[in-house]
Amino acid sequence: MLKQICRKKTSSVHSTMMDGIDGSKVHIAMRIKDLEEIWTIHQGFNLFLEYQFLSTMEEVLPAQIQPLYVAILRGDGSVDLVYFQIKDFDLFDSLHPTVEGQRIKPIKRNPILSEASKLVRFKALVFGNLLLTGPYGSNNLTGKDITSDKLASVSKLVLAWCKERGIVCKATLLKDFEEAVVKDIASFHRFQVQPNMVLEVPKKWNNFQDYLDDMKAKYRIRARRALTKASSITYRSLSVKEIIFHQEEMVQLYYQVVCNVNFNLFYLPADHFLKLKEGLGDRFQVIGCFEGDRLVGFYSLFLNYGEVYAYFLGYDAEVNHSSQLYLNMLYQMIDFAISKGASSVIFSRTAMEIKSSVGAEPLEMDLFVQLSNPFAHKLFPAAFQRFNPSPSWQARSPFRD
Repeated sequence: MLKQICRKKTSSVHSTMMDGIDGSKVHIAMRIKDLEEIWTIHQGFNLFLEYQFLSTMEEVLPAQIQPLYVAILRGDGSVDLVYFQIKDFDLFDSLHPTVEGQRIKPIKRNPILSEASKLVRFKALVFGNLLLTGPYGSNNLTGKDITSDKLASVSKLVLAWCKERGIVCKATLLKDFEEAVVKDIASFHRFQVQPNMVLEVPKKWNNFQDYLDDMKAKYRIRARRALTKASSITYRSLSVKEIIFHQEEMVQLYYQVVCNVNFNLFYLPADHFLKLKEGLGDRFQVIGCFEGDRLVGFYSLFLNYGEVYAYFLGYDAEVNHSSQLYLNMLYQMIDFAISKGASSVIFSRTAMEIKSSVGAEPLEMDLFVQLSNPFAHKLFPAAFQRFNPSPSWQARSPFRD
């Protein structure tokens, strides 16, 4: 089968088969359907690298992101599947949210810096998925056996392929490897941003009460107080029809959250959650939070085999304040994970302290960046420290020893 696939050499605007290093054959495509056969055979067991997920995600990516798919067919019969994204980075847009073409009033900013941000625009090649936190760039190139040489060589090959098609990437980002798994990569800067917050779910937790019973008294009282404040809120999994019915409200709730963030790398299209639900069925859950008949919030989850992965959400700011809705969402996610027999809940980045208070622990992730401009590349470490300072937060220990 592998030899048969290798002989199907193609060359077009969207995909190309070429010779790689070490006698391998490399197929690069902008549409995953061009690699459907080989991808489905070798995708492995990770939802975020499966054909169905990536083909669905391809339809709902933010407008500034273009996916690239790479299949490396090696002489020994092994196949590396690699997922890249090309991101049109626009600092002004990241600082000033837009809903359906209308610019929303952003957080107050220095007007001079705001105008200067219009000058920062470039394309970046990203190894992995910007919409997710974690090592979701390859079926083989993100485990314990990863080598920096493999990462660098694959990225260099893809950059050359892009350049031949007039796509000039000024930066290369290799994202989200568990700390110290990857050795230093020549000509790349290693750096870290916020950690991935992960809650391990012990097998002894058979229900949410078991989770509460494992808490120290202070945190158990806090949880019950929060649950009481949200006693008027009901939660239910939304069907495709219900997502369609509530889509406009969901967009507004989502933007209530993102518009209170200083920096957004992208903004989700209005039909993002609908298309994911249509494409992934029960493996993607959208949970509506209702006060009576009114939708006051929602959150979304992926079921990735033994993991529950927390995705994007939205909520009414006033209801969140009065009912501690966000904290209750976290409790609902934990309850859901226990009911599904999941081994962990991946809460991703941001809001580390509140996630820590429900039991999540930080998992530091390494990222690597290379800028094509030598001067900018040299200045990156200092600039990163200046514009992305580490947020101050206190880790919590809610469980009894």
